[in-house]
Amino acid sequence: MVTVVADSKVSLHCFCGRRYAVPAGPVARTIRCGRCLSELSVPATRRVARPRRSAPPRPAAPAPDPYAPPTTRAAVLPPTPCRPAPGFRDRDLAAEGHVLAIGFWTALTGLFLAGFGSLSFVAMGVRFPLELMLVLVFGGVLVFLGAQLMRQRRWARIGVGVALALELLQAVVALLFAPGLSAGLSLGWVLARAWALFGERGDRVFRPDYQVLRQRDARWVHFYTSVFFLVPLAVVLFYVGLIGAVSQGWI
Repeated sequence: MVTVVADSKVSLHCFCGRRYAVPAGPVARTIRCGRCLSELSVPATRRVARPRRSAPPRPAAPAPDPYAPPTTRAAVLPPTPCRPAPGFRDRDLAAEGHVLAIGFWTALTGLFLAGFGSLSFVAMGVRFPLELMLVLVFGGVLVFLGAQLMRQRRWARIGVGVALALELLQAVVALLFAPGLSAGLSLGWVLARAWALFGERGDRVFRPDYQVLRQRDARWVHFYTSVFFLVPLAVVLFYVGLIGAVSQGWI
């Protein structure tokens, strides 16, 4: 007895070349060829159940989204003030104060350059209009960069860095052709400001994650205690006092 699958057929071949597909059955029987009228024997077959197709595996359930809104309504709690952890921003307050002080004096230098430079050219009868426009434009750029640096804009630090590079070139040339204490101090002051802006602690102040955390801490940074604020202030007061003493005839 031949074992076949349920709902299948038995293939028969006649010597005349015709082929037949006969339904399978449990009893042997004969059929007659329609061309040569020969008898063909159909063997008895045993049917078995057709194997079921296995269902495709179900896709795995997606992982829960931790940022999805809650499906159940939580109890509404009264708002509480967001208080930073102890020591929050304490290690970077000094670096942030340095950045703010540099931005303050950069804006003030640009304002002084634009105002005093324009007054000087007007007093001279505006003989050099191109130089006057350059002074006004450069002073305005410094005012804008200093104000944006105080807001801790990352691109403003690049602009102030370009201005520092120009100051550094000027200080190096002055040190080479007219070496002295003043030229050395100017060079050191430029390098100190560059370190405060582009050093490790200064770079951390401009990072986006620090800016997000800074918005949670409402403390005001007292940049007027920074050395980058006090040293220029002392220099300005010294020259103001010197000019006053000369004008009064004391010196």
